[in-house]
Parts: sequence; structure tokens; C-alpha cells
Amino acid sequence: MHRPLSRVASSLRVTCQPESITWAHLLRFSSSRSTKVQSTCLTRSRHSLTHAFLPTQKLAPDQDGASQNSFALMVSAGLVRQSSSGIFSLLPFGLRTLTKIEAIIDDEMQAIGAQKLRLPLLLSPENWQITGRYEAYGQDLFLLNDRKRSPFLLSPTHEEEITALVAPYLTSSRHLPLRLYQVGTKFRDEPRPRAGLLRAREFVMKDLYTFDADETAAIETYEHVRAAYRRMFARIGVQVVQAEADSGTIGGTRSHEYHMITPVGEDTLLHCPKCNYAANVERAVGLPVAAPSNTLTPTSTLTAASRVSTDAERRIANALSRGGLATVLGYELGLASSADVVSSTASVRLATVRDRSSGAPAQQQAETPKSDLVVVLVRPDRHLNEVKLRGLPGFKGKDVVMLDGSPAQSDVWPDGQEMSGKAIVLVDQSLRYPNNTAAATTEAGEGEEGDGDGSAWLGDAFSGMTKRVEWADVHNVEQGDHCSTCAQAYAHIHQTDHSPSPSPPPSLLSHRAVEVAHAFYLGTRYSEPLRATFPQVDAASGKTARVPAQMGCYGVGVSRVLAAVVEACRDDKGIVWPAAVAPYTVCIVPLIGTAGGAEGAQGQGQAPVSEKAKAMQRDNALLLDASAALYDALAESRVLPRYFDCVIDDRRVSAGYKLTDAELVGYPYVVILGKRFLKEGKVEVVARTGRRDVVGAEAEVIVKYFKDVVV
Repeated sequence: MHRPLSRVASSLRVTCQPESITWAHLLRFSSSRSTKVQSTCLTRSRHSLTHAFLPTQKLAPDQDGASQNSFALMVSAGLVRQSSSGIFSLLPFGLRTLTKIEAIIDDEMQAIGAQKLRLPLLLSPENWQITGRYEAYGQDLFLLNDRKRSPFLLSPTHEEEITALVAPYLTSSRHLPLRLYQVGTKFRDEPRPRAGLLRAREFVMKDLYTFDADETAAIETYEHVRAAYRRMFARIGVQVVQAEADSGTIGGTRSHEYHMITPVGEDTLLHCPKCNYAANVERAVGLPVAAPSNTLTPTSTLTAASRVSTDAERRIANALSRGGLATVLGYELGLASSADVVSSTASVRLATVRDRSSGAPAQQQAETPKSDLVVVLVRPDRHLNEVKLRGLPGFKGKDVVMLDGSPAQSDVWPDGQEMSGKAIVLVDQSLRYPNNTAAATTEAGEGEEGDGDGSAWLGDAFSGMTKRVEWADVHNVEQGDHCSTCAQAYAHIHQTDHSPSPSPPPSLLSHRAVEVAHAFYLGTRYSEPLRATFPQVDAASGKTARVPAQMGCYGVGVSRVLAAVVEACRDDKGIVWPAAVAPYTVCIVPLIGTAGGAEGAQGQGQAPVSEKAKAMQRDNALLLDASAALYDALAESRVLPRYFDCVIDDRRVSAGYKLTDAELVGYPYVVILGKRFLKEGKVEVVARTGRRDVVGAEAEVIVKYFKDVVV
């Protein structure tokens, strides 16, 4: 049962001195016509920390004096606890933030016409075997058997499941477009879980799957989702960078990642500050800042390998000596611990490539696919990008094994019987250009092969000893390399207005980042093998045929976003939540006194202390009643994003403990009721970002204040 605060004050006023200013200010506070509270007992309908499961811990610095990492901070703030390696329990305050993130995602997904569903976590591997991902995922899958020994897997993603679900429904093109999404738990057997929720074995994902009738419609859907992602992260209150990315085991032909820049990120982004080009290092392209002193030319020293002393070196020498290839390459073998063969001219890496086996039992296969030897030449100062290598047109979808000379690779080394004969030679673009950035820029802009760099001889040099010789972009781009996008623009301007040779294009910057979302245009990667097709009339022949739907998949790591926000939004005192996703937007802190010592003294017959204890009890009751009135005023006004978006810290602990805890947990706003309220009828509002305001305690004043400051 609720009573007006004025009646509470009247009942308390008879116990105080008539000249006291305290109760006059209480009456002024309670003059708000709509404010109703229950007396000193705060009911469970109001959220209070007395009843909250919030096991905070003291925020301790690292050994080097720096603040804690994001996961340690989440533990200290009472958001999460680790159950086992890579597996975590989200506590109530952490779950409140996760729920708010999910609500924003729901809004934006449904705004583009997506429908929410729930797919099973326990899946049969049958469809995964059809698409080839059962083998591709390998040990990343959690596998188990039921009591009948039937195999199952815990799903890390649901492309196969959603495609098989939709396939029978597609009886007409009228059923398209179709956009379905879910928010749920995923599993991946990470070999090295780390950084808490940033790299976990069990995690929460939002995955959207789209089906369109043709590629044009699918690309339009892709752009709609990208726009929704931009709005979504803006509402969450964090800045993300959209970057071109590799499709990985998901597949598809177009892919973008969304990253939050942070020093603890496990991904590397290359970014151009002029044109805003951004890409993951696995996908990034750029112009190397300088060519090596000895470029790859016909005059390079051509001497066969001379120092062969270890098994690894011998294997490399044997591979390169087949058909005189070592003589043509002319590189002296060096370190036994590496398959790199380094000279002043180039670094050589070896690999084998072969068609991926069908997955059928060995006895059902006609023969084991034969391997091709791949020789990759890269500038000595550059690292080979294996992701780019595996994504080349002739290699995508095949088994590519990098050779390191170890005995464990004896079954795939090229001196076995399975080799098909001549080698494939890939010459990296880092060896293409002489030490002339302007010339390189112009040629990159023209997009022509050309032989201005003296490279046309390569095909003739390897004639008769190779399957083919190709230029390829297979090196890692590094900070300081020139932006190829700007280079093409510069070259176009130069060719158009016949201006002097362009200056070097801007240099790329490197950043560490955490991936929080990903967009894939899949095409028919899953719809074709799983027969998610619909009837369509061919315009030329007039015949009806079934064509596969064009698909896309779009993921958001919801639990990873939670951890990434903490990583990006914190200081040496704790978390600095964006208001939209804070566990609570407002924490009301009545600075109630702890009268344990006074009450103990009262038992010893010390009357003055007893009066002090009674006065403290009256003040405590007043502060708690006022806090409840303030809570109700904010709740009823709907000024906060959600009805229960305010919490009262009514714990019987010291003021310092409460305020330190509030900074650690990171409430965007803390309303402090203390001596100033008792004497002047005013409260202090402290924003987590540092702003402090003293405002009147009347309900109308408080509500207006938060209407003005809460976004």
C-alpha cells in the first residue's frame, strides 16, 4: 500500500525538533502531486541492491600498474564468472546488458523485415557432410553420439540447418525474399580460449539468413543489412570500422567485417585515412613501399642449391631439383628450421594443392587425387599470406598444405608417387615493381600486366618445367604500404589531365581490432547442394526450371559485443557504459548512516549517543523514502529507456563503498541523496563521464533534468 510522502513526513515530524530545517525540505520535496511511495520498507517491485546478486570485487591494477583487462574488469564488476575454460556464467547485471543489446538487434532486424525464429543447437552432421563443411571445420566442432550411437554436433552456425528448413517451402518465387534470424547459443571448440567472452567456446550469436530470387536482389539485401548494422552499432553507442574480409569456412563471394579498434584485438586492420578503405590483413591489398635492392630479373644469380645437410633441406632441394627447377630459381638453401629459402632476391615457400576428396569411404573412391607442387616466390622482407593463397581462383575449395620439411608431412611431400608432375609457380606482386613508387602507382592504376618491370621473361624461363607461372597477390600488406585504391584514383587523374607523375598515394595505417559482426553474400554456396530451389521460367526458351535461391548470412557476436563494449568503454575506476546498454541507467544512492556503533553505546547507558542514533534512524528513513519517491517519479514518467531502468543502492554500507562500487559497475548516472538533501532539499547528479550537477529534489525537476540529458 502506497502513501503520499507528505503523510510519511507528517508522521515523522512529531518526533523531531520544531525548529529543524530538515523536515521542511522534506515537505517541499513531497509537494510533487504525482509522487507516491511506500514508507521506509522498499518493496521488491523496486529494484534495489539489497536484493541484487552483484558480487563485485576490488578493482586491482596489473603488475605493471595498468588497469585490468576487460574480462578481469567484468569479473570485478560482478557481470560474469568463469565456469571452465572458455565457458562462462552471465550474472544478472551482465545479462541485463546482453538483453538490452539483443533488444536493439531485434529492433533493427525487424525494421528490415526479418522474422525471428529459433533453430536447434543439436544437429545431425548429414547436411554438413553434403556441403563439405563437416570436414572443413575439423576439430572446431563439438561432436557427440546419442545412446543409439548416432552422431551429432553442437552447432557453431546454422547455414545448413536454415537452408534445409526453407528448401521445401520454396515452391514459388512469390515466397521470396525471405529474411529469418535468431539469437542463440553457439559452440566452437577453440584450441586456446582467451580474453574471456572475446574468444569463448560457448557464446551468443545473432545470425540472419536471407533468401532472394536473383543476385541483384541479394546484393540489395546485403546493403540493407549493412545499413541496419550501422544503425545498430550507433544505437549501442560504440564506433565500429567496416572492413573487407575473407569469407573463411562460411564461403561466399562478398564479405565485410565490423571491428572495434582496441589494443587487445586479435585481428589486424589496414586503413587508409584519406579514402577510408579498410580491410582485414587477410584480405588487404596495397603497394609495397619499396622493392628489394635486387629485383627479380633475368640477371639474377642462377646457381643450384649447394648446402644440403638436414632432412628438411634435402626434401626442399629434391622438390626444387625436379626438372631443373632449382637451377632456374637459383636459391641457396639456408635454415634447416624453416621451409623459407631466403636470398637477397626472394623467399621461396612450398606447398601442395589437390582436389578435395569427396568424403566417401576410401574403397568407394576411384583413386586418391594427385597433388601439384606449388612454388611461391615472395620478397624476403614480406610474409606469405596463406589465406590469400588458398583464395586464389585455382586453389579455392582445394586442399592446400604448406610444407615445412617435418617428418610428419612425409605423406604430402612432393617426392612421393602422388605428385602429378610439373610445378605451379606463383610470383608475388611484391617482386613485380622496381624501386619506383610512381611507376608502380601508374601501372596499378592502369590495371595492365605490361612488361615495364622487366618481368615478361619469367614465362620463358620456366618453360617446360612448370604447369603455369602466374603473378599473384599473396603477401601480407603492412603499415606504411601505399593505398592501392588511392593509387588507382591518382593514376586516373594523371591520365585524364596529363598532369605530371602523381605523388605517392597515402600510406595505410595498421590497427588491432576485435571483430563483432560479419556479413557474407553466399550466392548459391548452400542453396545449390541442399536444393533450396524454386521454379523459374527461362526468358529465352520459355521452359520452367528450378534455380537455387541467392543467399546471405549476417552474424553479430552478441556476447562478444558485450565484452568489446567493456574493453572500449572503461577507465581506471571501472566501466563507462553507453547509456543504451548499461545494466541500469540511473543508480539512486541514499547515503544512509550505519548506526551499529551508536546503538552499541546506547546499550551501555550513554544517553547523548542514543539520541544521535535516533536522529540517524530518522535521517535514514527520510533518505530511503525520498529515494523511493524519486524512483517512482522516474519510472512513471517513462523518461528512462525502460520502466525498471533505475536501481536504489539501499545497502547498509559506507558512502565511500557505494560510490566506488557505482563507478566500478559504471552506471551512466548516479543520484546522491545525502547531507545536502537533508539541509537544502537538493540532490547531486554525477554522470559517469565526469559531469556533476546539483538540482532540486522535486520530482518535476528531476524528471525534467533526465529528459534533457538522457539520450
